[in-house]
Amino acid sequence: MNINKPLKNEKLNSIIEQLKSTNTVESETNFFKYLKKSTLLIPIIKDSSDENINISILDLQQTNGDKYIPLFTEWVDLKNFPSFEHVDGWLVKWKDYQKLLFDNPLWNGVVINPNSYNIVLNREQMGVIESDVLKKGEKIYTGIPKETPTDLIKNLIKVFKRHKYIKKAYILQMVRGNNLPNLLLIIESDVGINVFFEDINTVVKKYLAKDMLLDIMPLEDSFSKQAIQDVSPFYTVK
Repeated sequence: MNINKPLKNEKLNSIIEQLKSTNTVESETNFFKYLKKSTLLIPIIKDSSDENINISILDLQQTNGDKYIPLFTEWVDLKNFPSFEHVDGWLVKWKDYQKLLFDNPLWNGVVINPNSYNIVLNREQMGVIESDVLKKGEKIYTGIPKETPTDLIKNLIKVFKRHKYIKKAYILQMVRGNNLPNLLLIIESDVGINVFFEDINTVVKKYLAKDMLLDIMPLEDSFSKQAIQDVSPFYTVK
């Protein structure tokens, strides 16, 4: 665990400023591309009273009760935030805070530099499957859909061709416990799935069967990687 190490993110800060000024699909795509490569700071309180180092993450709560993990691009941003002047900083990468959200459903997302950029990313934008989808210890079965959703796949391919960062896409059937089966869309991409989520959602609303549900997740964690074993993608970028 890297704590209180030096950190600079000049390139990421520049990209965020461009995103804030233009807010185009291209600038958003570029933002997520660099964010996934960057190291950020989470404010923590460190307790070293025994042999183990225990940390407590300091989160932020909105007036509606939603809680977010604050992330800072540089030390000066963390130290300038009210009441954070004397806290420690944990250096984390994308997969670290994504896992924090996955393991702690009480957090609604993350907020980057809340005292300046104030970029809020919810659980959906972070590619986190909600806790009621994948519960620890729950039996989950995946495989090829009994009935191929041809119209859905055909129109999803049209969307994917417009987004050059999508490498591959898989459609599976997923059964949780004794529940009815639903579809699972797994996407391999260089950026967060939120960049093209609205386009996908438009297609899903129009072409997904009324009695069917669809979950969407990025190809990142062990579950998604195991699920696509021996499954051919229905879309591969050319």
